[in-house]
Amino acid sequence: MFSRLVLSRNTVLKPDIQIGFASLGLCDPLAIEQTTREITSTYLTRQIHELVASLDQPALFVAGEGDPVMTPDNTEKLASMSPHGRFVCVPDCGHLITLELPLTASELMLDHFSAFERRMVSAS
Repeated sequence: MFSRLVLSRNTVLKPDIQIGFASLGLCDPLAIEQTTREITSTYLTRQIHELVASLDQPALFVAGEGDPVMTPDNTEKLASMSPHGRFVCVPDCGHLITLELPLTASELMLDHFSAFERRMVSAS
């Protein structure tokens, strides 16, 4: 069901579909169910700008250069709406960075958390 919802709302390349479908077997069924509910929620769709603008912690927004689902341009727009947003576009990557480039995804997250930790230490 999750895959059908994603496909119904986006144009997705075949390799992304194959990776996404294979990755569902690694996911907790409750997480898939919750994600499906959120994707189809009109509340979330209408409120995303306000939700992002209300973030009071540093937020990392990452998009794959070749992502047809959440394009880099749209991801960058979201990042600009966050008071502490940071945007990173990853070259040679589609929609599923954690599966396509897991080391890159890990490095981005570790850098983000380390920068946040340094800010917290210097502020105290």
